[in-house]
Amino acid sequence: MSSSLTKLVERRIAIQFEKLKREAPAIGRSAGAILTRAVKDKVREADAIASGRFLNSIRTRVEIRQTRQQLSEIRLIVGSDVFYSRFVIGGRRPGRMPPVEAIQRWIVLKGLLHLNAFLVARAIGRRGIRARNFYERGWRASRDRIEAAVRRRLIDALVLP
Repeated sequence: MSSSLTKLVERRIAIQFEKLKREAPAIGRSAGAILTRAVKDKVREADAIASGRFLNSIRTRVEIRQTRQQLSEIRLIVGSDVFYSRFVIGGRRPGRMPPVEAIQRWIVLKGLLHLNAFLVARAIGRRGIRARNFYERGWRASRDRIEAAVRRRLIDALVLP
């Protein structure tokens, strides 16, 4: 290639790279919205809602790693800042009983007034609670939609002006 053509191609590539770097956060937010919706759907399907606090706290954070020369990754991190979310997601091994007061609040919220909070807490202490990783299940359910959305956004970002 001639020197002027090479410079033109390099300039076009640099423009597209800058455009892609500017679009990366929007691409990540778009994918994060799909993932958040899918995780919340999995929580609803499992009827794992008492007060709605956990469901409403589920968020996706977008982390973008880039240098001047390279956009290396867009990472989606899904999670909740509610204390008990780790037990909803990861379960609980047998061992000590959970606080009876917390179980009583859960019983009232779920409308299961026929249950005895102490007996439920003791059973959880003896048997534990199985893990229900809604984050992983949401990812599996939405992966194809996320990939398609990212692909569309990348193509739009990379179309030459």
